[in-house]
Amino acid sequence: MPLPGRGRWARVAAVALVFALTGWLAHDALAPGRILTELRGVAADRILVHIASSRGEVVEPALQEVEDYLREARAAGRQVKVEIVANNTGMDILRANTSAYAARLERLRAAYPNLSYIACNQTADRLREKGAKVTLLPGVHVAPTALDEIVKRMQEGWVYIRA
Repeated sequence: MPLPGRGRWARVAAVALVFALTGWLAHDALAPGRILTELRGVAADRILVHIASSRGEVVEPALQEVEDYLREARAAGRQVKVEIVANNTGMDILRANTSAYAARLERLRAAYPNLSYIACNQTADRLREKGAKVTLLPGVHVAPTALDEIVKRMQEGWVYIRA
């Protein structure tokens, strides 16, 4: 008979291990060109880019590198999927009333149908609790939490990169 809560603790331990390893592997992920550097020479066809900050020095290079990666993959005839998951202040880029990147995100989504955006519902709930109106940009999907989405995608073999 399984112990009560054992599955929960196993999942917590697995998530902690994933984040510890990811942090160690991507400790300098903010360096310009990091996404493309990480992915060159890797047979990655599914990439998850995690944006947890709305600061321009985080978002600008991440979006540029995602676009460059998608363009290079298209030119090489490779079928890739890229998902940008946002939480914390990074979710501001996906909100209709706060995004400084709305036009750019729409342009990228139109140019690359294999690019998707995922908002963290837990972050949205926290914002609502503080009285903020949360309206997402068109085409943005919602995951229960960013962590759930990250773990799910990594279990499916996606490459995780934190911007």
